[in-house]
Amino acid sequence: MNKKYLRSFISITIVAGLFLLGLFVSFRQSHKERSTVNAVLANYGLQETVDSENVLLVGKWQKYRSVQEAVDVAEEGAVIVVSPGVYRESVHASGKNLSIIGMDRNECVLTNPNGDYFFPPIEMGRGLLANLTVHATAQQMAQGAIAKAYAMHIDFDSSINSNLDILDVNFINDDYQVLGIGLREGFTLRFSNCLFECRADQNAFYCHDDPSREGSTRQKLIVENCHFVNSGKSKSTILMQSQESKGSEISCQWISNTVENKGDGQLFAVKHWTPQISTVGGWQGMSFWKNSEDSRGNSLQALNE
Repeated sequence: MNKKYLRSFISITIVAGLFLLGLFVSFRQSHKERSTVNAVLANYGLQETVDSENVLLVGKWQKYRSVQEAVDVAEEGAVIVVSPGVYRESVHASGKNLSIIGMDRNECVLTNPNGDYFFPPIEMGRGLLANLTVHATAQQMAQGAIAKAYAMHIDFDSSINSNLDILDVNFINDDYQVLGIGLREGFTLRFSNCLFECRADQNAFYCHDDPSREGSTRQKLIVENCHFVNSGKSKSTILMQSQESKGSEISCQWISNTVENKGDGQLFAVKHWTPQISTVGGWQGMSFWKNSEDSRGNSLQALNE
Protein backbone atom coordinates (compact mmCIF):
# COMPACT_ATOMS: atom_id res chain seq x y z
CA MET A 1 0.00 0.00 0.00
CA ASN A 2 1.24 3.47 -0.84
CA LYS A 3 2.74 5.09 2.30
CA LYS A 4 0.64 8.21 1.76
CA TYR A 5 -2.56 6.19 1.67
CA LEU A 6 -1.42 4.11 4.63
CA ARG A 7 -0.87 7.21 6.77
CA SER A 8 -4.29 8.53 5.75
CA PHE A 9 -5.89 5.19 6.56
CA ILE A 10 -4.25 5.09 10.00
CA SER A 11 -5.29 8.69 10.74
CA ILE A 12 -8.90 8.03 9.73
CA THR A 13 -8.94 4.84 11.80
CA ILE A 14 -7.65 6.67 14.88
CA VAL A 15 -10.15 9.51 14.48
CA ALA A 16 -13.01 7.06 13.98
CA GLY A 17 -11.89 5.06 17.01
CA LEU A 18 -11.72 8.15 19.20
CA PHE A 19 -15.15 9.22 17.96
CA LEU A 20 -16.66 5.82 18.78
CA LEU A 21 -14.94 5.83 22.16
CA GLY A 22 -16.39 9.27 22.87
CA LEU A 23 -19.84 8.05 21.95
CA PHE A 24 -19.42 5.04 24.22
CA VAL A 25 -18.23 7.14 27.18
CA SER A 26 -21.00 9.67 26.60
CA PHE A 27 -23.56 6.87 26.46
CA ARG A 28 -22.29 5.36 29.70
CA GLN A 29 -22.30 8.75 31.46
CA SER A 30 -25.78 9.48 30.19
CA HIS A 31 -27.01 6.07 31.29
CA LYS A 32 -25.45 6.54 34.73
CA GLU A 33 -26.99 10.01 35.10
CA ARG A 34 -30.41 8.74 34.04
CA SER A 35 -30.18 5.92 36.57
CA THR A 36 -29.19 8.38 39.29
CA VAL A 37 -32.13 10.67 38.49
CA ASN A 38 -34.52 7.73 38.63
CA ALA A 39 -33.07 6.62 41.97
CA VAL A 40 -33.47 10.10 43.45
CA LEU A 41 -37.08 10.33 42.26
CA ALA A 42 -37.88 6.91 43.68
CA ASN A 43 -36.24 7.85 46.99
CA TYR A 44 -38.83 10.60 47.42
CA GLY A 45 -41.74 8.35 46.54
CA LEU A 46 -42.32 9.72 43.04
CA GLN A 47 -43.55 7.48 40.25
CA GLU A 48 -42.01 9.60 37.51
CA THR A 49 -38.78 8.69 35.72
CA VAL A 50 -36.29 10.72 33.72
CA ASP A 51 -38.33 9.90 30.60
CA SER A 52 -41.62 11.23 31.98
CA GLU A 53 -42.98 14.25 30.11
CA ASN A 54 -43.44 16.25 33.32
CA VAL A 55 -39.84 15.79 34.52
CA LEU A 56 -37.68 18.84 33.78
CA LEU A 57 -33.90 18.65 34.16
CA VAL A 58 -31.89 21.69 35.25
CA GLY A 59 -28.13 22.00 34.94
CA LYS A 60 -25.20 23.30 32.94
CA TRP A 61 -25.65 20.66 30.25
CA GLN A 62 -29.41 20.25 30.57
CA LYS A 63 -32.29 21.82 28.64
CA TYR A 64 -32.91 24.32 31.44
CA ARG A 65 -29.96 26.28 32.78
CA SER A 66 -31.76 27.83 35.76
CA VAL A 67 -34.40 26.62 38.18
CA GLN A 68 -36.62 29.62 37.47
CA GLU A 69 -36.55 28.85 33.74
CA ALA A 70 -37.92 25.39 34.49
CA VAL A 71 -40.50 26.75 36.94
CA ASP A 72 -41.78 29.20 34.33
CA VAL A 73 -42.62 26.47 31.82
CA ALA A 74 -43.62 23.73 34.27
CA GLU A 75 -47.18 22.47 34.35
CA GLU A 76 -49.03 21.77 37.61
CA GLY A 77 -47.54 18.70 39.29
CA ALA A 78 -44.28 18.81 37.35
CA VAL A 79 -41.02 17.52 38.80
CA ILE A 80 -37.88 19.67 38.49
CA VAL A 81 -34.60 17.82 39.03
CA VAL A 82 -31.59 20.02 39.78
CA SER A 83 -28.08 18.84 38.85
CA PRO A 84 -25.11 19.66 41.11
CA GLY A 85 -24.00 23.27 40.77
CA VAL A 86 -24.45 26.75 42.23
CA TYR A 87 -27.59 28.50 40.98
CA ARG A 88 -27.46 32.23 41.67
CA GLU A 89 -31.09 33.23 41.37
CA SER A 90 -34.32 34.00 43.19
CA VAL A 91 -36.82 31.24 42.46
CA HIS A 92 -40.48 32.29 42.57
CA ALA A 93 -42.53 29.09 42.65
CA SER A 94 -45.36 29.98 45.03
CA GLY A 95 -48.10 29.84 42.42
CA LYS A 96 -47.65 26.23 41.27
CA ASN A 97 -47.76 22.77 42.80
CA LEU A 98 -44.25 21.54 41.95
CA SER A 99 -41.62 19.11 43.18
CA ILE A 100 -38.11 20.61 43.14
CA ILE A 101 -35.47 18.01 43.96
CA GLY A 102 -31.69 18.28 44.02
CA MET A 103 -29.40 15.47 42.93
CA ASP A 104 -27.07 16.12 45.89
CA ARG A 105 -27.99 17.86 49.14
CA ASN A 106 -24.65 19.63 49.55
CA GLU A 107 -23.68 20.14 45.90
CA CYS A 108 -26.99 21.58 44.59
CA VAL A 109 -27.04 25.14 45.92
CA LEU A 110 -29.68 27.83 45.40
CA THR A 111 -28.23 31.16 46.48
CA ASN A 112 -29.11 34.83 46.28
CA PRO A 113 -28.10 37.98 48.20
CA ASN A 114 -30.50 38.80 51.03
CA GLY A 115 -30.75 42.54 50.44
CA ASP A 116 -34.38 42.61 49.27
CA TYR A 117 -37.32 40.94 51.04
CA PHE A 118 -39.01 40.08 47.75
CA PHE A 119 -36.02 38.21 46.30
CA PRO A 120 -35.12 35.28 48.55
CA PRO A 121 -33.31 32.29 47.04
CA ILE A 122 -36.67 30.50 46.88
CA GLU A 123 -40.34 30.92 47.72
CA MET A 124 -42.95 28.17 47.50
CA GLY A 125 -46.49 27.54 48.66
CA ARG A 126 -47.17 23.86 47.95
CA GLY A 127 -45.55 20.73 46.59
CA LEU A 128 -42.15 19.30 47.52
CA LEU A 129 -38.67 20.73 48.04
CA ALA A 130 -35.92 18.22 48.72
CA ASN A 131 -32.24 17.33 48.78
CA LEU A 132 -30.43 20.63 48.25
CA THR A 133 -28.95 23.67 49.98
CA VAL A 134 -30.57 27.11 50.10
CA HIS A 135 -28.23 29.95 51.06
CA ALA A 136 -29.09 33.65 51.43
CA THR A 137 -25.80 35.54 51.39
CA ALA A 138 -25.19 38.74 53.31
CA GLN A 139 -25.88 42.03 51.57
CA GLN A 140 -26.83 45.50 52.75
CA MET A 141 -30.56 46.12 52.53
CA ALA A 142 -31.34 47.35 49.04
CA GLN A 143 -32.60 50.89 48.52
CA GLY A 144 -36.40 50.89 48.74
CA ALA A 145 -36.61 47.36 50.19
CA ILE A 146 -39.05 46.81 53.09
CA ALA A 147 -36.73 44.31 54.79
CA LYS A 148 -33.98 41.82 54.09
CA ALA A 149 -34.74 38.43 52.54
CA TYR A 150 -35.23 35.06 54.18
CA ALA A 151 -33.46 32.04 52.74
CA MET A 152 -36.95 30.72 52.00
CA HIS A 153 -40.32 32.46 52.17
CA ILE A 154 -43.54 30.49 52.68
CA ASP A 155 -46.44 32.89 53.23
CA PHE A 156 -48.95 32.72 50.36
CA ASP A 157 -52.65 32.13 49.82
CA SER A 158 -51.72 29.48 47.26
CA SER A 159 -51.07 27.27 50.30
CA ILE A 160 -54.75 27.21 51.29
CA ASN A 161 -55.97 23.59 51.50
CA SER A 162 -52.60 22.33 50.27
CA ASN A 163 -49.46 20.55 51.49
CA LEU A 164 -45.80 21.48 51.28
CA ASP A 165 -43.16 18.90 52.22
CA ILE A 166 -39.57 20.04 52.74
CA LEU A 167 -37.14 17.16 53.14
CA ASP A 168 -33.36 16.94 53.51
CA VAL A 169 -32.65 20.64 52.90
CA ASN A 170 -29.90 22.86 54.35
CA PHE A 171 -31.20 26.39 54.93
CA ILE A 172 -28.59 29.07 55.64
CA ASN A 173 -28.86 32.84 56.04
CA ASP A 174 -25.72 34.80 56.74
CA ASP A 175 -27.32 37.61 58.76
CA TYR A 176 -31.13 37.53 58.64
CA GLN A 177 -33.98 35.19 59.61
CA VAL A 178 -33.53 31.85 57.88
CA LEU A 179 -37.18 31.06 57.18
CA GLY A 180 -40.28 33.23 57.13
CA ILE A 181 -43.44 31.10 57.39
CA GLY A 182 -47.11 32.06 57.34
CA LEU A 183 -49.60 29.21 57.69
CA ARG A 184 -53.01 29.18 56.00
CA GLU A 185 -56.43 27.54 56.18
CA GLY A 186 -56.11 23.80 55.58
CA PHE A 187 -52.34 24.04 55.02
CA THR A 188 -50.01 21.30 56.25
CA LEU A 189 -46.32 22.24 56.22
CA ARG A 190 -43.84 19.48 57.03
CA PHE A 191 -40.08 19.67 57.54
CA SER A 192 -38.00 16.53 57.91
CA ASN A 193 -34.24 16.14 58.33
CA CYS A 194 -33.47 19.81 57.63
CA LEU A 195 -30.85 22.25 58.89
CA PHE A 196 -31.80 25.84 59.77
CA GLU A 197 -28.66 27.90 60.30
CA CYS A 198 -28.40 31.63 60.92
CA ARG A 199 -24.81 32.83 61.16
CA ALA A 200 -25.69 36.00 63.06
CA ASP A 201 -27.96 37.42 65.76
CA GLN A 202 -31.23 36.54 64.02
CA ASN A 203 -33.83 33.78 64.23
CA ALA A 204 -33.12 30.43 62.62
CA PHE A 205 -36.86 29.73 62.33
CA TYR A 206 -39.78 32.18 62.28
CA CYS A 207 -43.37 31.00 61.94
CA HIS A 208 -46.79 32.59 62.38
CA ASP A 209 -50.36 31.54 61.69
CA ASP A 210 -52.65 32.95 58.98
CA PRO A 211 -52.12 36.72 58.97
CA SER A 212 -55.01 37.65 56.69
CA ARG A 213 -58.27 36.23 58.05
CA GLU A 214 -60.07 35.09 61.17
CA GLY A 215 -61.37 31.57 61.61
CA SER A 216 -58.64 29.80 59.62
CA THR A 217 -58.73 26.19 60.76
CA ARG A 218 -56.61 23.09 60.05
CA GLN A 219 -53.34 25.00 60.00
CA LYS A 220 -50.65 22.43 60.73
CA LEU A 221 -46.89 22.53 61.22
CA ILE A 222 -44.84 19.30 61.48
CA VAL A 223 -41.11 19.40 62.21
CA GLU A 224 -39.07 16.23 62.69
CA ASN A 225 -35.39 15.34 62.93
CA CYS A 226 -34.25 18.91 62.23
CA HIS A 227 -31.45 21.02 63.68
CA PHE A 228 -31.85 24.74 64.46
CA VAL A 229 -28.81 26.90 65.17
CA ASN A 230 -28.08 30.62 65.38
CA SER A 231 -25.64 32.99 67.06
CA GLY A 232 -28.28 35.01 68.85
CA LYS A 233 -27.80 37.31 71.79
CA SER A 234 -30.97 39.38 71.40
CA LYS A 235 -32.74 37.02 68.95
CA SER A 236 -34.05 33.57 69.87
CA THR A 237 -33.21 30.52 67.78
CA ILE A 238 -36.91 29.75 67.21
CA LEU A 239 -39.53 32.52 67.09
CA MET A 240 -43.22 31.67 67.00
CA GLN A 241 -45.80 34.39 66.44
CA SER A 242 -49.52 34.26 67.14
CA GLN A 243 -51.81 36.51 65.12
CA GLU A 244 -54.49 36.02 67.83
CA SER A 245 -57.17 35.82 65.11
CA LYS A 246 -60.53 34.70 66.51
CA GLY A 247 -61.68 31.22 65.63
CA SER A 248 -58.34 30.09 64.30
CA GLU A 249 -57.08 26.56 64.80
CA ILE A 250 -53.37 25.81 64.59
CA SER A 251 -51.60 22.61 65.58
CA CYS A 252 -47.94 21.70 65.60
CA GLN A 253 -45.92 18.55 66.09
CA TRP A 254 -42.22 18.47 66.98
CA ILE A 255 -40.30 15.19 67.00
CA SER A 256 -36.59 14.61 67.71
CA ASN A 257 -35.33 18.11 66.92
CA THR A 258 -32.24 19.79 68.34
CA VAL A 259 -31.99 23.52 69.07
CA GLU A 260 -28.72 25.40 69.60
CA ASN A 261 -27.81 29.05 70.20
CA LYS A 262 -24.09 29.77 69.85
CA GLY A 263 -24.64 33.30 71.14
CA ASP A 264 -25.93 32.10 74.53
CA GLY A 265 -29.27 33.82 73.91
CA GLN A 266 -32.79 32.42 74.11
CA LEU A 267 -33.62 29.21 72.32
CA PHE A 268 -37.34 29.89 72.03
CA ALA A 269 -39.60 32.95 72.10
CA VAL A 270 -43.24 33.82 71.42
CA LYS A 271 -44.72 37.13 70.36
CA HIS A 272 -48.25 38.27 69.55
CA TRP A 273 -49.30 40.36 66.58
CA THR A 274 -52.33 41.58 68.53
CA PRO A 275 -53.00 41.33 72.27
CA GLN A 276 -53.73 37.85 73.59
CA ILE A 277 -57.39 36.86 73.57
CA SER A 278 -57.15 33.88 75.89
CA THR A 279 -54.33 31.63 76.96
CA VAL A 280 -56.62 28.83 78.10
CA GLY A 281 -55.43 25.74 76.29
CA GLY A 282 -53.05 27.74 74.17
CA TRP A 283 -49.56 26.32 73.59
CA GLN A 284 -46.87 28.53 75.10
CA GLY A 285 -49.39 31.35 75.61
CA MET A 286 -50.60 31.46 72.01
CA SER A 287 -54.39 31.40 72.23
CA PHE A 288 -55.30 29.15 69.31
CA TRP A 289 -52.16 27.02 69.04
CA LYS A 290 -52.00 23.42 70.22
CA ASN A 291 -48.98 21.16 70.42
CA SER A 292 -49.61 17.53 69.53
CA GLU A 293 -49.48 14.88 72.22
CA ASP A 294 -47.10 13.06 69.87
CA SER A 295 -44.46 15.79 70.19
CA ARG A 296 -41.44 14.20 71.86
CA GLY A 297 -37.70 13.71 71.89
CA ASN A 298 -36.75 17.36 71.36
CA SER A 299 -33.69 18.88 73.04
CA LEU A 300 -35.80 21.95 73.86
CA GLN A 301 -38.45 21.14 76.45
CA ALA A 302 -40.87 23.79 75.16
CA LEU A 303 -41.33 21.70 72.01
CA ASN A 304 -42.30 18.63 74.05
CA GLU A 305 -44.95 20.32 76.20
